[in-house]
Amino acid sequence: MSDDALSMVLGALVRLEGNLTKVQDDLTALRIDTMARLGRHENHLTSIRDDISVAMGQTDHMRRIHDTTREVVRGLSDRADESGKA
Repeated sequence: MSDDALSMVLGALVRLEGNLTKVQDDLTALRIDTMARLGRHENHLTSIRDDISVAMGQTDHMRRIHDTTREVVRGLSDRADESGKA
């Protein structure tokens, strides 16, 4: 192999090594950006979950109030029926 061919091969290897290093650096930056974005999504989903929990808690509270009111009305109706029969 001539010196010219050898220098071309070595030059290509050096360029390849530089390109691989750049790809490695780009992948590291991509991983960091992806993890940061996933962290933001996780925070957003946690916020949505918390909002749903609060809304469900309010719904349960209103259901208990409704059930209590229905029982009170039923009790008053039963009393009215008993006093009308007497």
